[in-house]
Order: sequence, then C-alpha cells, then structure tokens
Amino acid sequence: MTAFAEPETVTIRFSVRNNFTGMIFDPVSVEKGASPADAIPRLPQYVTDANGQFYKCGGWFTDPAYTKAYVPSPATGDFTLYALYVKQYMLLLYAVDTAGSELPYPDFSAYITSGGSGYAGNLYDENAEVGVTAAAKEGFRLVEWRYLTEKKPPQEIFAQGDYLSADAVHTVTMHDNMYCVAVFGCAHDSTQTVQENEIPASCETDGSFERVTYCAACGEELSRETVTVEAAGHDYGAWQIVRPASPDAAGEKKRICARCGTVETARIAPLILTSSADGQSGSNLAVTVPYTRRGAVATTLLADEDAVFTSSDPKLLRVDENGRVTFTRPSGYLPQARDDHRRVCRRKPDGGVHGQRHAQMVAPYSLVPVWVPVVLT
Repeated sequence: MTAFAEPETVTIRFSVRNNFTGMIFDPVSVEKGASPADAIPRLPQYVTDANGQFYKCGGWFTDPAYTKAYVPSPATGDFTLYALYVKQYMLLLYAVDTAGSELPYPDFSAYITSGGSGYAGNLYDENAEVGVTAAAKEGFRLVEWRYLTEKKPPQEIFAQGDYLSADAVHTVTMHDNMYCVAVFGCAHDSTQTVQENEIPASCETDGSFERVTYCAACGEELSRETVTVEAAGHDYGAWQIVRPASPDAAGEKKRICARCGTVETARIAPLILTSSADGQSGSNLAVTVPYTRRGAVATTLLADEDAVFTSSDPKLLRVDENGRVTFTRPSGYLPQARDDHRRVCRRKPDGGVHGQRHAQMVAPYSLVPVWVPVVLT
C-alpha cells in the first residue's frame, strides 16, 4: 500500500475591529498554493454597534491600517485579513418657510446633488462631502440652511437648529447625523422706499428723517437709515431802521427771518462825518459823506479841520440804512455864522470842493445848506 503525505496547509485568521455582534470568525485552513476565495467569509454590507450606530462594509484588507485591499490569490503562507467598516451618518433634507411650516414639492425643494447616495439614499460615509441644493419657484429665494444633529420634525429643526449657510448650493461634511431644513422666503424683487419719523430742520437746529425700504410684495422691512438734514440758517430780509443814529447818540436797526420770524437787531454807531465831499452846482447841492465811529481819526473835510455837522432844519439831513448821511440845500439858504466865521463852498477847477472862510457868497456858486461846524476836542 502506498502512503500519501498530508497536503501542506496555511491558516487564515480574521479580525473585525469593532467587534460587532455575531461577527467573530474562526480561523480557516486552506491548502497551500490553492486559492482561498471560497474560504473567506462574506461580510454583511451594513451593521450596527451596541449604540445603534450604522456602519458600512469596506471589504477585507491585508493590513490593520486598511491601506491594501485583499485580492484572492494562491495562499503561500499564514496571514490575517482585516474587515473594514466605515461609520455612516444620516442626511435628511426638508423645505420650510420663514415660519417653519413645511413647503410643498416641487415648488420648493431641497435635494442632494453630489456625494453619491447610500443606504436608503440617506446614509453617507464619515467625512464624506455631500452637495445639497435648494430651489424655489419664482418670487422666492433661499434665506438660509439650518440643521440639528438629532432627528426632529422640520418645525423643530427650524426653531432649534443652528445656522449652516445662506448659499443655495452648499457642501455638507458628514461629521455627524445632519437633519437640515432649507428656509425659503420672499425674493424681495420689488421694493419701495419711504421717509419716516421726520423731524424738520429749523434755522438753527439740524433735523432728520429715517429712510426705510420695504418689500413691495410681502411688506418686510429691508433697510433703515437715519439721514441728517442740516440747519438752513436764517433767511433775513433787508435791514430796517428802528432809530437813526445822530452825532450825539447811537441808532438801531433790525432785520427779520422770513422762515422763523427771528428778529436780529444791531447798533448803528453815532455819526462822525469825515471825508472830502463831492458837490454839484445848481439850485440844489447834495453833499453825501460816510461816517466813522467816535474816536476814530477823521480826515479833512472842506478844510484842514475835523468837524461834526448839525442842521437847523431836519429836511437838510437824511441818514439811510447804511449809515450814509445826505445834506440837501434848498434854494435860498445862507450859511450861519459861528465865532464870526461862515463856511462857504465854491467849486475848484479840478471839480473838487474847496472850503473858505468868507463873509459872502462866491459867485456863481450857491452856498451849501446852513450848518454849524463844531471843532472836535
């Protein structure tokens, strides 16, 4: 009888890191050099751990770091296979309005656009990046995405969820279960702007108003800004003489604001008449001279002495609103003597007026209106 040697075998061991219930595999032996494919246990695609966490099978690997997937080949020595299971997270999407009420499809939709679909279309590998998109009918827009990591009705996700994004197309990284709502609102395509809370500006105080923009479709306030209106300043009319100035007393003038009625008053300084006069011959002689304040240095008037003029007839002296004084000589007036001197005028060849001490008129020029020169001290 011929004796046959026992065939040489190799041992294959199996490791499942998560120790899922019912997933302990005994070692198997296969003939050396033969393909062990039929001896390798088949792994379930989805499993759960004791906490109810989902995992998806990633296949057998020849190293514990899961870098080399096992490919069946003739067995040449003992080895260990490692089962990879990837944690799975759930992603559920809903569409709601800004009050949290669920919106009907297809007018409003929230759907997955990239990243593949997993178990029941809702499970995704841990760290997977999943693209989601929100779309609405005309006149509406996405306001924001909100989410919770525990399963809740859409109303509660809206009320309790955290902000995720305001982009209609968004990428979700799966670090946990994600229950998301796409919140839709009015697109605010048509707006109207009004002024509210107006405080008119006065002449001296700034005013303001609020410029507010509302959506013409839904009435929502979109923006509000406060605008300052600068004070306009007084709109004064012309000065009016209240009391004319004289050589002995100051005068007063006023003007009134056309907007608010404010009255502004100003003092008119007492008159000190200085200047050289510009006279005209004829039956009427007008002499108009400006004034300076008392105490100012006066220039020569009709001679080399400073003088303050008074008139014996009110018709001979007129003060306008600018403080200019006009003397008018009616026909037949003669100079009045003072200290045995009389002031007369005659025209110089260059057109100016020259003053002389003289007892009579100098023909053919008429005398100036009656006045009395008083030397300033």
